[in-house]
Amino acid sequence: MLTRSECLQIEREQGSPFYLFDSETFAANFRDFRDAFARRYPHVMLGYSYKTNYTPYVCQLVGRLGGMPEVVSRLEYDLAERVGHPANEIIFNGPLKRRDDLERAFRDGATVHLDAPYEVETLLAFVREHPHTKPRIGLRVNIDLSDDTGASHTQMGYRMGRFGFLPDAIGESVAVLREAGIPVRVLHGHCSSSTRQTWIYQRITKTLCDLAAEHGADTIEDINVGGGFFGKLPRGFGPADAPTFDDYAEAIVATLREHPWAKGREPRLIFEPGVALVANTFSYFTRIVDVKSMRGNRIALADGNVFHTKPSMHAKPQPYAVLRANPHTPAAECVTQVTGSTCMEKDYLLQDVPGSLERDDFVRIDNVGAYTISMSPTFIHPAPAIVMREGSGFRALRRLQTFDHAFAQFAF
Repeated sequence: MLTRSECLQIEREQGSPFYLFDSETFAANFRDFRDAFARRYPHVMLGYSYKTNYTPYVCQLVGRLGGMPEVVSRLEYDLAERVGHPANEIIFNGPLKRRDDLERAFRDGATVHLDAPYEVETLLAFVREHPHTKPRIGLRVNIDLSDDTGASHTQMGYRMGRFGFLPDAIGESVAVLREAGIPVRVLHGHCSSSTRQTWIYQRITKTLCDLAAEHGADTIEDINVGGGFFGKLPRGFGPADAPTFDDYAEAIVATLREHPWAKGREPRLIFEPGVALVANTFSYFTRIVDVKSMRGNRIALADGNVFHTKPSMHAKPQPYAVLRANPHTPAAECVTQVTGSTCMEKDYLLQDVPGSLERDDFVRIDNVGAYTISMSPTFIHPAPAIVMREGSGFRALRRLQTFDHAFAQFAF
């Protein structure tokens, strides 16, 4: 990690706050995830979830590690090509794909997972107009995540997920596409689970194999389980019994090995991890500008803000460390809140900090790699820089946003 003198160096060059990316940890996460499955099954591919963090350097690193891009929009599709992936390596997901974007992906040879009836209709019209084009198509399956008691394990406790086709409708979609000369090559089962337990992925795997056996026994090449896996969690950040990569691999591969269709077919097993690969590879550094007393509480004002560290405003306490400006200064009272630089009352980066904070200290907040870069807005202040250690110095993966960057598309 960084020393305070290194923080000051980066601040002089890129401003504060800033993010630090750890490429070695990312590469280790990627290999550990892939190898957990590859030790148990011969045909495994990782499609990195761009929406989780689409820093271009990260996306390029995925390619160098042998992964594929999993994208959900034209913005991400274009990024995948820009960082060097040919279209036939791109997995195109998402609930809203515009007609022009679909047609480009069909024409380019990307793997397109159809998510709704209008996408099937768009595909059929495209094939009628371009009869010699052979799009590579998958279907996303909506899988029930209720447990034996009837309780839903869908994200946020929703009664059901909103994406894809119900299993009962898969046969009809396969038949319509087959009649048009379009074989379904992939069944995709990503589900956003609130618990992320291994039985969720066993159900996804079995459901996809059952549907493949019934409706696409001779054409299905890939079983895409999706993402949503726990990564390497910092202490206290997630459940104590969170599954490891090996736990997931053991459960999923055992389910696949036991299935009669999969035994004979040996489909490629595809995953789309995002959080599990990138969450613990970014840290956020912010300077304490001042500390004041408010009704018996000590409030530390940071030059960063909560939108940079957890834009979803989740309640989980994030791991952090303090880089003291003067480590020899006697500790003062504990800090009740570390507040951010916006005008939002709820802008709290940390609460109930047990140690002292003083002016010009730096605070490092860890495990901020997932959804922060892609979801945090240009709100009141410009977007912070992203840096990476390189040799004896630091490389800017994103420079501090300027006025011109922020307002380039506005009319004056």
